[in-house]
Amino acid sequence: MKKLLVSAFAVVALVTAAPVLGQSYSYGCVSVPAGLGAGSRGASVSTLQSFLVAQNYPGAGSWMITGYYGQATAAAMRNFQISQGLLQTGYVDAATATAVSRVSCGGTTIYPTYPTYPSYPTYPTYPTSPTHPTYPQQYPYTYPNNSCGGYPSNFGYGYGTNCSVRMTSISPTSADVGERVTIHGYGFSRSGNTVRFGIGTAVSNVSSSDDGTRISFTVPSRLTVYSYTSERVYEATYPVSVANAAGYTSNAISLRITDADDDDNNDDVEIDRVTGPSTLEEGERGTWRVYLEDGSNDDYMTFTVDWDDDNNNYYDPYGYTQNTYNNSASFSHTYYDEGTYKIRFTVRNRFGESDSITKTVEVDNDNDDDDNDEEHISIDDMEFDPDVLHIDRGTRVTWENDDTIDHTVTSLSSYYFASGTLDPGEDYSHTFNTRGTFSYFCSLHPEMRGTIIVD
Repeated sequence: MKKLLVSAFAVVALVTAAPVLGQSYSYGCVSVPAGLGAGSRGASVSTLQSFLVAQNYPGAGSWMITGYYGQATAAAMRNFQISQGLLQTGYVDAATATAVSRVSCGGTTIYPTYPTYPSYPTYPTYPTSPTHPTYPQQYPYTYPNNSCGGYPSNFGYGYGTNCSVRMTSISPTSADVGERVTIHGYGFSRSGNTVRFGIGTAVSNVSSSDDGTRISFTVPSRLTVYSYTSERVYEATYPVSVANAAGYTSNAISLRITDADDDDNNDDVEIDRVTGPSTLEEGERGTWRVYLEDGSNDDYMTFTVDWDDDNNNYYDPYGYTQNTYNNSASFSHTYYDEGTYKIRFTVRNRFGESDSITKTVEVDNDNDDDDNDEEHISIDDMEFDPDVLHIDRGTRVTWENDDTIDHTVTSLSSYYFASGTLDPGEDYSHTFNTRGTFSYFCSLHPEMRGTIIVD
């Protein structure tokens, strides 16, 4: 009888304890912005760290909740991405942010069928990886040998590095069709790279050298656009970028095409002259008119101009274009920085026959340098300080990167200024010669915003 009572008591105790043993910790619904990565700081990072700690991944702990996105946070994030069938980048992209929200709100771990990864519906063709192992049992993306700033696999996390791809320079910066061009940077694949001119594909399946830091290609005469149409290369400034075999796309650097006409003896289309100013002041608007030779205009003509400055339309190299049946076309432009600019005007007909002419304009500063005011903005702790600055016209503004990570200063308006990447300790200056309100941001950390108000 005593044995029966003891056994019954044990069963009751086990049933009562079962819910406790099966209990899981729920942090609550979490929303974090895409774009968080190594070097990020702030409340969003702390929220993400708390969520990752709650997942009880190996190596995680409350000590990790610092508000700074370091190596431990990246390692925990990779563990989470593996559990969700995501690319283990260690930073928060849009897919990862969605997965964090889903799991924190009570969702389940989902391993997607790999042919859809990473958003290519017919993965067997993506992008030149015919022997891709089955995911997630193996992790094939170990290139480029931990050389582009990621967390190397010898840290003991058990998987390779997925790095972004970046261009640092292009040489030469202007070239003719058929000329050889070299791109320097990092993150290029050993093979399968694609060189793009704007939205067009210039060269496919390009190999890299020097451990994925250099690519060389020949400027083509035609581009492939949207994979189903083709167009010729014109005398224009193109934003050149590289997509590596893993699908990562680099930043863009301008390449000016100086000669794209295969027929040097083309007499069907010919520019007679260009009228317009040869000198301007900073902020002054100039107007130029292009005239064709008599008899050149017997068809529909396209006039294009390359201003030789940073105010060219970044996404559309043909943004300054006129289509007309007339034998002349007029263009206006404002230069905001002093210097010597070689403006290239091009005309072509519907048969692709073309002619170009170059006109030089000198742009001077209309303010005495000794009288110019100068203001400084500090970039520190993920902020522009001050974030709103009132200045007089002609004031030179200098941004100084006092932070421990890279930043940029990039305009949001058509009044274009851009610093490129500023390493810690570097600075960038721009003189504002036009009245108005000019907003800008850090392209590496889009939540960082600032405003210049010019009176």
